[in-house]
Amino acid sequence: MGINLDNYVTISLEKIKYYKEVILKDKIEIISKNENGIVNVIPYNKIDYLFNNNLEENPLFNKAQYYIYKSYLDMIEFFMNPNELNNRDYFYSIFTNCKDPIEYTGKAQEAILENILSMNEYQRVENIKNLIIELEIEENREKFTSKAAGILGEILVRLGLMIRINVIGNISENNENLKSKNYNTNYEELMKSVAESSFVLLNKNYEKPDIFSNVIGFTGCNIIDHSNRLFINTIEFMIFYNKNISMGILSKIRAKWKNDYMPYYAKISNKNKFIKDISKLDNIFKLGIRQFDYSEIVNMSIAAFLHDITLTEIINYLPTQNVNINNELYSHSIKSYNYIKYSISNNQDINLAVGVHHEYYGYGDGLAVTLCEAMRTKRPNFEYPYLISFDSKDIFNFTAFIYYPVKIIEILDLYDFLKYKHDICINEINTDIEIIDYIYDNFLKDEVKIDYIIFSIFKNYLSSKYKG
Repeated sequence: MGINLDNYVTISLEKIKYYKEVILKDKIEIISKNENGIVNVIPYNKIDYLFNNNLEENPLFNKAQYYIYKSYLDMIEFFMNPNELNNRDYFYSIFTNCKDPIEYTGKAQEAILENILSMNEYQRVENIKNLIIELEIEENREKFTSKAAGILGEILVRLGLMIRINVIGNISENNENLKSKNYNTNYEELMKSVAESSFVLLNKNYEKPDIFSNVIGFTGCNIIDHSNRLFINTIEFMIFYNKNISMGILSKIRAKWKNDYMPYYAKISNKNKFIKDISKLDNIFKLGIRQFDYSEIVNMSIAAFLHDITLTEIINYLPTQNVNINNELYSHSIKSYNYIKYSISNNQDINLAVGVHHEYYGYGDGLAVTLCEAMRTKRPNFEYPYLISFDSKDIFNFTAFIYYPVKIIEILDLYDFLKYKHDICINEINTDIEIIDYIYDNFLKDEVKIDYIIFSIFKNYLSSKYKG
């Protein structure tokens, strides 16, 4: 797997020097290509070499061009040179994918946005905290109520809009409230509180099966509602997954591994030579398959909520067999990873999940693919000890290629896109059965781009969804 410079953009030495501190902080490598076509990787901690040496005397760098990951450069230029945001229309001119095509939904969320814009940062956060208190009260109910669903929807819509406002830049604030000056918002803690309450509520029986069906924040075709549904579905599915593990599904997987499961992982291994031996389940998964613990469920729900945080345009594409034709779109995962790491989250699990949610076992794009490409530039025959790990550290230390929890987000993301498609001509895909068939035909049948074990459990999850 060589370096595909289609994913990169040229950058001058002057601009590298200007952005040096940010590049060092985010540990971003620079690629050089000299006049003879020789490619070199300059690690972030060696970047000063480009400024402290006479490069013309080094044949590796003489007359070289320099490259940086395109989505990362877009992100830092976007973030370090923010525009002023003063009104609703300007917000929607940037985040076009937040404006819903359904009139009722669009107007309701525009009203929430205008309310947010009328507040300063302190007031916005206090409003969220008060809503969280209301949600925590609902935890004491016997069932997950429609009232709780409504409160949760409002919290998630407000948080999604507030974080995107911060992506663009600073809003003119109400100078009368001096408390907003130097007010540092810990969005990670706010999201953690919401996720923890949601976990409690989603473990209850529902007051009615379609509890989110008429709730603002869950029914629209915009990116806010898409992220909100992924937040809920991630918690729901991980609870369902854990129940399946506790009921003995793992023994069934082991019994059927060679004939039913191994062929899918063999295709993954054969494509990119990630690992040598896929004959046993324990060779694929470091320390085997297990349940997800509470902190992993909370972290993945937050990652699902944030996964498209820097995606600004309307999602008007069809996820086809050739994932690479949408490379520019999929590369937003790297941009979101860097933004979240730089400004929102110190949690490596959350950040990594956002950065790899479009990798499709090497067919897509993301942080782990970039790391693998860099390693194979130095060691062309490099293979991982394991394909999959539950530990995010193993991705960064090259013990495994796949961070397993994010494979859930990958499938839920695909499903939600197909379920809530708008202005996309896929007339033959309407029911859950048709969506499942489409996903299998395009992401598993010939080339394995999603995880087959999770997909198998996901099919059962859909058939049992909303029962209780």
